[in-house]
Amino acid sequence: DDMGLGKPLQSVALIYSLLKTGITPNGEPTAKRVIVVCPCSLVKNWDNEFVKWLGPGAVKSMALAESDRKTVEKSMDLFVRTKMFNVLICSYETIRTHIGRLNKAKDSCDLLVCDEAHRLKNSENQTSKALASLPVRRRVLLTGTPMQNDLQEFFAMVDFTNPGVLGTQEEFRKKILFPILRGREPSATDRQREKMMQIQNDMSTTVNDFILRRINTLNAQHLPPKLVQVVCCNLTEIQRNMYEHLVNSKDTQHVLDGKQVNCLSSIQMLMKLVNHPRLVADEDPRFGGGGGGGGGGGGGRRA
Repeated sequence: DDMGLGKPLQSVALIYSLLKTGITPNGEPTAKRVIVVCPCSLVKNWDNEFVKWLGPGAVKSMALAESDRKTVEKSMDLFVRTKMFNVLICSYETIRTHIGRLNKAKDSCDLLVCDEAHRLKNSENQTSKALASLPVRRRVLLTGTPMQNDLQEFFAMVDFTNPGVLGTQEEFRKKILFPILRGREPSATDRQREKMMQIQNDMSTTVNDFILRRINTLNAQHLPPKLVQVVCCNLTEIQRNMYEHLVNSKDTQHVLDGKQVNCLSSIQMLMKLVNHPRLVADEDPRFGGGGGGGGGGGGGRRA
């Protein structure tokens, strides 16, 4: 889903429902332990989401953020060996390092939720391998980042969520990837293009059973019209002087003359400068590390 469509809220609702209700005849909860994996900077945010939407104490969550190794190991043992906590929230780096402790425990995870899951688009990296080794029957991947037009990355994420649904990697390459790539070639025959379309339709039918894709326009009918205002701010005197100095510098002139291919560093430097001269003065040798010293209060912003 796009950003702003409530992926954390929907995930919290799903987790709570599976922890509290079940589909078995005896009515036992479907999940007893849930692991939420996300970037390190979002661990606390996820912990706060449970409190925000469910209230304090509704789920017994353990958030592992910026802890030392011994603390992490002790916390993981507490999670898998006791019933004190039913939700573990940790970073990709943490679970990759300590996946062995989770794999040794029986029934350590009934549901795995991966936020910013585009990090798993490469099935060969250590993080993907570590998470794939976790014996869990239910996996949910969340991402607001559009998938690139790369079928092998698509296969990696689909296979992680629903292993084997598109066959093995070799079967996928032979039966799906290569025929689609051949059908996209300018020199492809009508038969190859027809085969490509059929394969794409069949694959879409298969994966649409477990892939949910929604965009921000869904909310448009419930929200007031979006108003975009562009506010332009003039550069301060020190910014203008530094800006002209950068534009007239040898490096920038080489970019403008086509003598230097990589122009990103010059663009980034100018972007920093229009926010505040100190961002440039402290790292660019062309200003001797002190060109922005007098700009502490002279910075301006331009949008």
